[in-house]
Amino acid sequence: MIPLRRRDRQEQGSHKLCCNPSISCRHPERAISLAERAAVDYWQIRPDYLGSFAKDPDVPPVTVDDRLTIGPALTRPLRGFGLFGLVASWIAFTILSVRGIRKGERHSLKRCFVAVSLLTVSFSLVQFGTAAFGEAIENTKRMIYGIKAGALVIPLLFCSAISDLKPKTVAA
Repeated sequence: MIPLRRRDRQEQGSHKLCCNPSISCRHPERAISLAERAAVDYWQIRPDYLGSFAKDPDVPPVTVDDRLTIGPALTRPLRGFGLFGLVASWIAFTILSVRGIRKGERHSLKRCFVAVSLLTVSFSLVQFGTAAFGEAIENTKRMIYGIKAGALVIPLLFCSAISDLKPKTVAA
């Protein structure tokens, strides 16, 4: 890692490294490493600093038990993708949402579901950015809001896909 220059340390003060945009621009590798760490926490749904096991001889110190909760169990294969997977999922959800808005009929239920899914993707993105680069003590709360919004996108897109299905009428 590149050491901070004296002026950067003075600008940084007691803040987190990248809460100052000028420092982020001068040290993009640090901003990317912070975003990567936050993306791993995002996919983990329960980061290792939230509710890990107590110190026990059978379990490593920061192991998180995700066998009982469905979210971490479903995202276990995605943890290795980190920031790349997170950005790719946001782009895919945005493309699906915009495509649904363009193809949906005006004032249709499908278009409403897709518009809400687009808003939740943007909310998830903003909350992730606030959690990753913010300086407040509420970063964990912001990450949880972003995770919940990101998790809502999938059912919203599913509801938009099935909302236009019309039941088949059977001729008598």
